[in-house]
Amino acid sequence: MSTTRLFDQDAYLGEFEATVERSVCEGGMYRVLLDQTAFFPEGGGQYADTGVLGGMKVLDVQEKGDLIIHYTDGELQPDTEVDGAIN
Repeated sequence: MSTTRLFDQDAYLGEFEATVERSVCEGGMYRVLLDQTAFFPEGGGQYADTGVLGGMKVLDVQEKGDLIIHYTDGELQPDTEVDGAIN
C-alpha cells in the first residue's frame, strides 16, 4: 500500500478527490489514509499543509514510508470518495 503523491505532479494543486482507505481514532484525532493526496507532509524543515478533507479539518500531515497520514478532527468513512482542499 502506498499513497499517490499528487503534489509531485502539480505543486500548485489546491483541490483534489481521493478515496479513504483507512480512518482510525488516535488521541482525539483521526489518522486518515487516502489512495492519493495533494497535502504535502511535514519534513525537511517545512510545515505540513492544512485544509479540509471531506468536511473535516486537516490538522497535520505526516509521511511514514510510502504512506501519507492525514490527521483530522473528525472521522471519514473508509471506501468513500472525499474532496480535499488545501488552505
